[in-house]
Amino acid sequence: MASYKVEQLPSPLSVLGEGPHWDVERQSLYYNDIYGGSIHRYDYAENKTYNATIDGFPVISFIIPVKGNDRHFIIGTDRKVTLVDWDGRSEKATFVRTVGSVEPTMEDNRFNDAKVDSKGRFYGGTMRLEAKGDIFEMRLGTFYRYDAKRGEFVTLKKQIGVSNGLCWNETGNLFYYIDSCDLDVKEYQVDENGDLCKWFCLFALLVSPVFLRTS
Repeated sequence: MASYKVEQLPSPLSVLGEGPHWDVERQSLYYNDIYGGSIHRYDYAENKTYNATIDGFPVISFIIPVKGNDRHFIIGTDRKVTLVDWDGRSEKATFVRTVGSVEPTMEDNRFNDAKVDSKGRFYGGTMRLEAKGDIFEMRLGTFYRYDAKRGEFVTLKKQIGVSNGLCWNETGNLFYYIDSCDLDVKEYQVDENGDLCKWFCLFALLVSPVFLRTS
């Protein structure tokens, strides 16, 4: 059985560090600082973290690399999914275009965690801004899947507190989802369209996320 050692990465102090995404091809860990308004790339070979901001976007909810273009990333900005250009080293990334947006009348909401599955399908959820009230009581978030063929967001779950901890099993037919306000992990089957079916398991988890590096 492999042993693991928890190490602090050489990175700046985050206001709210989130959304780790390991890129195998680039041997880099991407993540974002939500209220620090920055995106980050930890280079494993160099043991160094590169950081960037994007003018006009003080809050960044997630960062996901775009397949086939090592300079393009989608990020969460308010209730929008935004495409940016970044070389992974510069202190500034640049806006390219808005991919899509949700909830045009809910100005007190923002995107939180988001991921892309093995088939390239985007999943992400919104939440009420923490400064606007108790997120455990005001469950005004919605969890979405983006349908690229139709160019629109599909609603998967409503009355969400905070969408978090999105991941799939190796075959991609099971999806694991956390609403942080429920303090549990839910397991769903995923149909051929990418929609969620009946969930089967409920695990109570009260642990903090850490970055693990094999020793």
